[in-house]
Amino acid sequence: MARKVAVVTGASSGIGRATAVELSHAGWSVILVARNQRALTDTVLLCSTSIDVAVEPGDVSNEDFVVGVFKRATERFGMTLLFT
Repeated sequence: MARKVAVVTGASSGIGRATAVELSHAGWSVILVARNQRALTDTVLLCSTSIDVAVEPGDVSNEDFVVGVFKRATERFGMTLLFT
């Protein structure tokens, strides 16, 4: 079975956090993206401990940041889902 990997933006709160947590508990590896590092750390604590979680703090309005996130995500995991 192929590895399931999701990049989730807005993962520090609200629907982004809820989506990241649910995907992790469903067996997905998740890359958490948001501006608030502390809130992303809190999201990590809510995620399943049996999957890979990567944290990418930054602003998705910055094109260079977004390109970097996708480059690192693809290199580390491959990618099968983007949730924004």
